[in-house]
Amino acid sequence: TVSDGDEKSPALRIISEETLRDRWDDCRPPNETEMRQTSVLSLPIDEASARVSRGPSEDEPEDLDLETWAGVLPLVTHVADPAPAPDLAAGIARPGYLPRGALGRRL
Repeated sequence: TVSDGDEKSPALRIISEETLRDRWDDCRPPNETEMRQTSVLSLPIDEASARVSRGPSEDEPEDLDLETWAGVLPLVTHVADPAPAPDLAAGIARPGYLPRGALGRRL
C-alpha cells in the first residue's frame, strides 16, 4: 500500500490521467479525508503472460475432427455518451477532453 502522500498523490494523478486525460487538472485536488479513504497499491510484476489474437482460432489438424466448439468470443469495451450530473449548474459546458460517444481510449 502506498501511504506516503508524496508518492500517493502522483500515483492517483497517473491513474486519473490514464482513465481520462486532462481530468486531473480540471478538478480540485483530493482532500485529506479522500486521500485517507483511497487506497493505492504498488505491485511488482515479476512475470506476466497474455494471449491476444485476432480472427479465427488456428486449430491443430488433429483437433479439427473433435466435436468441440471453437471460435472467437469478442470482448468489446467502450464508453457511452457522457451524462451530466443532475445537479450540475446551468451553463457549465462539457470540457473539450470529454467528447460525445466513445472516448477513443481503450479501457
